[in-house]
Amino acid sequence: MTSKKEDFTILESRIAYCGVGIAIMMISLMVAIRFIPQIGQDPLLKTIVFLCVNGLLWLVFALVMSVTRLGFFLFNERRKKTRPTAPVIGMMAETPLSAPTTSYAIDEAVSHEDYQSRNEAVAVEKKEREDNIIIAIDKYIRYVMAPYMEESQLNQLLAEVMGWSEASVYTPKEVKLKNRLGPTDLMHFVWNIGERLSMISDGYTGNVRALFVKTLFPNVMNAEAETIRRNLTTAQGKFVIAIDKPENGSYEFHYPGK
Repeated sequence: MTSKKEDFTILESRIAYCGVGIAIMMISLMVAIRFIPQIGQDPLLKTIVFLCVNGLLWLVFALVMSVTRLGFFLFNERRKKTRPTAPVIGMMAETPLSAPTTSYAIDEAVSHEDYQSRNEAVAVEKKEREDNIIIAIDKYIRYVMAPYMEESQLNQLLAEVMGWSEASVYTPKEVKLKNRLGPTDLMHFVWNIGERLSMISDGYTGNVRALFVKTLFPNVMNAEAETIRRNLTTAQGKFVIAIDKPENGSYEFHYPGK
């Protein structure tokens, strides 16, 4: 059985076709009677003209309807292709979800021996890097400061820096120079060492470096600690010891010709 909506649609279609048929018959009749006077009063000839015009108009009507339907069909197909497809919730709900499969499986928990071994290896690597940083600092001090200090004072400087490497709050004893270096040289010297020590500990801040260089070389570093801190990396004036920034995480110092 058809619904009321379908019955109403069929009725509308029939009424539309009846209207078109009546219009075509009237046009055909008018053409046969009024627009072809040369056929005279011959009823047979008028009938033939009427049927020909009527058939031609129905053919035109059918052609127009076919083109219209084809246009609507192509338009709907194009809309279907461009319209996003909504997920079918019902079908998705009915489809059982399979458990994820993998070719890898954890056989057992990490053993205490493996855990301990890995952490010991990391600790060894860390200690080895820290030792290499201290060796690089020792080499740098010997190379840079030997021309400006007596041997005994150079050895004391090495000891004071080693004490500082073990604790950032270490208070050094005074060391003396045999040849004068300016405040900028000494600030650069301590800043360079502090940059390497900061790879071991976070305590070697600008304030800590300023206090260390002021206490280590009190005869040269006359300014306040805050002033020294602000000028640790200054490039103004004349100096021999330049700022030596580590590159790409390396603790190595830069030497002339290398």
